[in-house]
Amino acid sequence: MKIEGTVTPDEVARLVSVAGQDFRVRTMPARGPVLDGVFRMERLSCGLVLHATDGITMRDLDSEMQHHGGITLYLFLAGEVDLSIAGEPMRVGRHGPELEAVMISHPRPELFRRRARKGERQRKVNISFSREWLEQRGLLEAGDDGPLSRFCGAHLAQLRWRPSPRLVALAEDVLFIITHATCAETLYLESRATEMVAEAVTALVMQEAGEDGLAALDRQRLTRACAFLERRLDHLPALEEVAGDAGVSIATLQRLFRMALGTTVLGHARALRLDRARLQLEREGLSITQVAFAAGYSSPANFATAFRRRFSIAPKEVRRRS
Repeated sequence: MKIEGTVTPDEVARLVSVAGQDFRVRTMPARGPVLDGVFRMERLSCGLVLHATDGITMRDLDSEMQHHGGITLYLFLAGEVDLSIAGEPMRVGRHGPELEAVMISHPRPELFRRRARKGERQRKVNISFSREWLEQRGLLEAGDDGPLSRFCGAHLAQLRWRPSPRLVALAEDVLFIITHATCAETLYLESRATEMVAEAVTALVMQEAGEDGLAALDRQRLTRACAFLERRLDHLPALEEVAGDAGVSIATLQRLFRMALGTTVLGHARALRLDRARLQLEREGLSITQVAFAAGYSSPANFATAFRRRFSIAPKEVRRRS
């Protein structure tokens, strides 16, 4: 369900009914519009629900509902809410210059209470999914006792991590899609939501099992290097510049990228450029030739080959659907 413009409490109740029941506004009066913007709440597949918002709270809003059991991923690009689950306060939202992704497990239905402040803009993507949805995709099996299985079964377990540039781009993509109607948009939203969950699962496994093998300081250096590359995509910096900004040698820099990301510094930069290229094709209506040269490719044919290798779809197909 999608709502554009002002939203009343009754409309909010209908909107969130796919994720829970017994929604009510606890502040009075409960009539009149409470939100203004674009809001989308939809069951994308059995066990996978998307909630995306780009809007402004029109008054202090204190609400509650009984949320279905499962796991919820939160990524706020702007704004925050005071959230409690089963009476336990949860810090969710953007509280400073750095973004934070949060995943919370609530295996059984629980009472969710949230308070938003008047005049605050929220740009957020929430994804709720069930253990069964994970099992259907082969991420969990009967008798599994790995980190994901333990997280799913733990009451109010939390995972917090700094989202990758790709995760932020996916959230921006979702907000763009809900604002601009596109062909096969539900399919697009499901693919973005699934990839966002994939990063959350990867972050959980890496944090619990330490699979990247990086110490905390090395992980900070890697994050800094990735952010530096993202800011310089138009004119890629030399390896010496990236290493200098991160405070490591070139050899150490390459080692960190191979250990954590399975690629070289240049390979990661190319992937970031391709991610940006896809967004430009979908959102900005640029030609394939324009996007190819902006991504650093000498010919559209070479660009198309790299694009298809990364996304399993030709750039002309993405361009046609935008």
